[in-house]
Amino acid sequence: MTGLANRQAINGWRKRPLADDSVLLFIDLDGFKQVNDQLGHRAGDEVLVLLAHGLNDELHQLGIHHHLSARYGGDEFLFQLPRMTPERVEMITRRWLKRFERPLEINGGLVCIGLSIGACFGRDADGSFNTALEHADQAMYYIKRNGKHGVNFHRPGASALSEEVVNERVVHTVPLSRDAEVALQELERTSSRGTEPKLVSALTPTGLKIDTVSK
Repeated sequence: MTGLANRQAINGWRKRPLADDSVLLFIDLDGFKQVNDQLGHRAGDEVLVLLAHGLNDELHQLGIHHHLSARYGGDEFLFQLPRMTPERVEMITRRWLKRFERPLEINGGLVCIGLSIGACFGRDADGSFNTALEHADQAMYYIKRNGKHGVNFHRPGASALSEEVVNERVVHTVPLSRDAEVALQELERTSSRGTEPKLVSALTPTGLKIDTVSK
């Protein structure tokens, strides 16, 4: 559906060592359950497709083509990027976060989602894909618990099961509370174009539902 690799393909990734300068990114969507619950699974599928295309589009715009991308399951995604530095990864993830801080237009309305991202380099996992995945997963959950819609890098030497798995390198973009404001601004722009209003639901990642209009 998304055009990305599936979980079976990820099993193939596990068999190969992760290069020191390769980074594994674990992405979990914020607010996806509310989209499914309030607007239905078809709307959720649209969001997943838009997300997959948007994430890869940003990479292609930066000239990054030799990477691996997969849907890990549900609303979770994995990206394995080669020949990276922490600064470059931070720049890439900032672009992702910036792109998805705006409401997504789907059939029937606007929805707001966020991205919680955990990152781990191969050198910080002794080249083990499974270890990097565990570290990236734990780093991602720190973002989930501390504001959402941001990225966190695993700190070398920390236990993957410890709260100390994260460090100060945490990047957040626009706070989630701004999402409702952004959606309302979109409502004002749409209304100013003179289109006939049609009430639909716009959901923020925190579950706040507001009324807006479709074109």
